[in-house]
Amino acid sequence: MFSYSFSRKLVEDYNFDGIDIDWEYPGYADHMGTPADKENYSLLLHDIRQELDALGEANGRSYGLTAALPCSTSNINNIEVETVAEYLTEFNLMTYGRSFVSMNLLQDLPCHCRRITHSCI
Repeated sequence: MFSYSFSRKLVEDYNFDGIDIDWEYPGYADHMGTPADKENYSLLLHDIRQELDALGEANGRSYGLTAALPCSTSNINNIEVETVAEYLTEFNLMTYGRSFVSMNLLQDLPCHCRRITHSCI
């Protein structure tokens, strides 16, 4: 079981400015994902955000929580985008191997969720 206080300890011990989550991909059956991953991903980010906020209150700093999110509709539909947007300071869209990002995906993100970086590798 993951310890959320461990994420806080990593930030404290190594003077990190935040945590980045790269889960490829919640609910993706080929990687042993299950439908429960959709809610579990939101819960994971929520609990890490709480730990980072508590640490920030204790030492007067602000900590980022970022995540790599998929661009394909089949994978992004397994993420509660509006919910995780409340916890993330930035989205990083995994666009490597693609020459475009679905404009529908970008338009479907709520306005407050448009903190996006785009990586093409």
